[in-house]
Parts: sequence; C-alpha cells; structure tokens
Amino acid sequence: MDFKDFENQLKQGVKAFILCNPHNPIGRVWTETELAEIVALCKQYNVLILSDEIHADLVFAPNKHIPIAKLDPSMTDNIITCMSPTKTFNLAGLQVSYAIVNDKQKREALEKTFHKQGLHILNTMGGITALEAAYLEGKDWLVKLMEQLEENMNYVINQFANRKDVNVFKAEGTYLLWFDFRALNLSQEQLKIFLEKEAKVGLNDGASFGEEGTGFMRMNIACPLELVKDGTNRIISALDRRDSNK
Repeated sequence: MDFKDFENQLKQGVKAFILCNPHNPIGRVWTETELAEIVALCKQYNVLILSDEIHADLVFAPNKHIPIAKLDPSMTDNIITCMSPTKTFNLAGLQVSYAIVNDKQKREALEKTFHKQGLHILNTMGGITALEAAYLEGKDWLVKLMEQLEENMNYVINQFANRKDVNVFKAEGTYLLWFDFRALNLSQEQLKIFLEKEAKVGLNDGASFGEEGTGFMRMNIACPLELVKDGTNRIISALDRRDSNK
C-alpha cells in the first residue's frame, strides 16, 4: 500500500475510506502494521473507515486476519465493519449480511437509510437460520474448505510456475487468484477474446476493478479440483497453441 499517496488523498478533504480486508481481487491480507498506519492516518484527518471484511474467514496460514476496529479504541466509533457469512459458507443466495457500528448516532443514521430502502429486516431463512447454523456449526466444514482451496491454489500456481507469459500471484486470503497476462501484449478486449474463444474459459475481467487492472484477470477457485484442473489446462493449451502459431 502506497501510504504517501494515501495520505495525499486524505488531505483532499476525504470524508470516508473504504477498506477491503482481506483484499479482493488481489488476495492480500493486510498486516497489523499496515492496518495501524491506515487507522493513524484516518484518525489524523478525521476520516470514517468503512471496512469490508467479508472474506475474513478465508485466510491461508501463516497469514492472520486482523479486524481493523480492534487496533485503536479511540477510533472504534469512527469505524464501520461490514461482515457476512455468504462468502465463507456459500450463502449469497440467501442475502444475509450485517454491519458492526459501535457509534450510536452512526448506527441510527445507517438504520434510517436502510429503512428508506426497505432493508429493515433479514429474511428468516438467511438472516436467522442459515447465519446461526453457519457460525455455530460450520467450523469443521470451514477447515476442510480451506484445505481444498489451498490445494486448488497450489495446483494452479505450480502449473504456471515455469511460464514467462503468465504470472499467477499466490493469494494470502480469499478464493480468488489474480493473473497477470501483460506479457502477452494484448489489449484487454483481445485478452478476453483469447480466453473465451481459444481457451474456452471465462475469467473475471481485471479492468472491471479499475484501470490498473488492465492486463489482469481473476480466477475463482472455489470449486472441485477437477474443474480447476480443467480450466487451468485449457488456458495452458491455448497459450501453447498461440506460441506454436507465431
């Protein structure tokens, strides 16, 4: 994280900063030192922190998720943490999430805004039954999930390890892998067409995350290893065919 640039941005009169911890799409798990610097700067410039920690359970050892709200008691009232069991336990279809808002005034203002949008109560199945079941009974399942995700990730990284045309970043958290295809010297549109038409694989467009994502793609590895192998080998085969046709 570029803290010099971060502070310059805060100096412009920023009122709120949105943090993604762990980070999506690059899979970074911010360290305590990094998070403490964020808190200190936001405190200095009186900036509200909105922390998206939806991937908090999906962290690979030895990395450890640290809730930013625990670092400085004097900043607790100026931090809103957004959480959900949906990523960890695949419950997105049940639409359940929540925010931890310590400051009463901010919590009441947020609730008022939610009420205006009809978001004043969680549905019974997702908000009560599924959330409770996941958090109370899901530990063993989560342990096995993380083992599977790590196996999937290691397979992909190992398959691309000796290639010069693609670089895959090892994720510290989440079930998403960040691919660097810039060595192919393709435009973003050409890269999408190559993957979809030649490799027959649909990855998330890196440019959808901002201009800096041009040349990058994101792969979801939260699936059986067989599917990960199939998608990975499709990409490699397409790259090999491209090389042979040069």
